[in-house]
Amino acid sequence: MYKPLLQKWFMMNWVEIDTKQGLERVNRTKILMALRRHEGLSKGELCTLCNLSRPTVDRAVAAFLRGGLVEKDGYRESSGGRRSTLYQFNARAKYAVGIDLEIPRLNLVLSDLKGQPARAKSLTIPAPGRWWGRPHGG
Repeated sequence: MYKPLLQKWFMMNWVEIDTKQGLERVNRTKILMALRRHEGLSKGELCTLCNLSRPTVDRAVAAFLRGGLVEKDGYRESSGGRRSTLYQFNARAKYAVGIDLEIPRLNLVLSDLKGQPARAKSLTIPAPGRWWGRPHGG
């Protein structure tokens, strides 16, 4: 049975999408990447930047707000009519750990989702042959 595939160029690779969930995942990624690159975007601006419909953007932004990945960032000045709510990427929603082992140093870094270090620690590792207070191999 032939199942049509929707192919989209995304993030420098072809992504084949054959399910509604797959398309939704790609659309949400596009929105999140736009919010990472630009500070303070309205839903209308996200629709334009990502070439997506308003209901698609509304659902994605609502899910990101619930998950803490996006937060409200105030309002855009109005030239008449209702002011637009602005949204921004919340880089502090989750953290990543980086480990660099250059004996005798162990370097650890905790960074936010934009790659900015939040904490860093450097430790000295015991000399080879002396682990846990007794000679190695003995």
